Amino acid sequence: MIEAYAEHGLIISSNDTKQTSKISNFHFDEYQIGKTATEFLIQKGCSNVAICMDNPFNHAQKLRLSGYKKALKKHSLTYNEGYVFSSAFTIDDGMKIGRNIKKMYPNIDGIYTGNDYVSAGIQKVLEDKVVLIGTDNHDICKITRPQLSSIALPVAQMSEDISNHVVECLLTSNKETLNQQYDFDLIVR
Repeated sequence: MIEAYAEHGLIISSNDTKQTSKISNFHFDEYQIGKTATEFLIQKGCSNVAICMDNPFNHAQKLRLSGYKKALKKHSLTYNEGYVFSSAFTIDDGMKIGRNIKKMYPNIDGIYTGNDYVSAGIQKVLEDKVVLIGTDNHDICKITRPQLSSIALPVAQMSEDISNHVVECLLTSNKETLNQQYDFDLIVR
């Protein structure tokens, strides 16, 4: 749908997993992120692993969920739809999810969250009863006790690359479309 507007000027997509050859896209491998984070929890001994997402209808989140499911299947663990939590954005959301888990799903022993603030909120409620890994490697990971593991995304580099591409496209006749996928790092704490 958005491709139709490309003839009117520059369009750049950031972290859109539905890539097109007509629009530059700067993104992460969301499937692999979900799989890696889930496998980290499994390697830590977790067998009842949950996932927290922000918007379950977002394609990037769907890919993370697919990676999560693939890791569970690879390790012969059962996928439980009740272990999928959404609308998780803030520390308060994490605390709400933590209380829900404590009440409804006490067997959950590992949780992958879409951001570190949700992890911190869950940790505040569940303390050391679960192993957590978040996403984005925010500084909050360093001040929680225990410190939180996270998937580090090179957002600053991606932002710089997008800015440079916009400037180049605006200042020159170069209208080349780019498809730049960025690596991520597993930060274990």
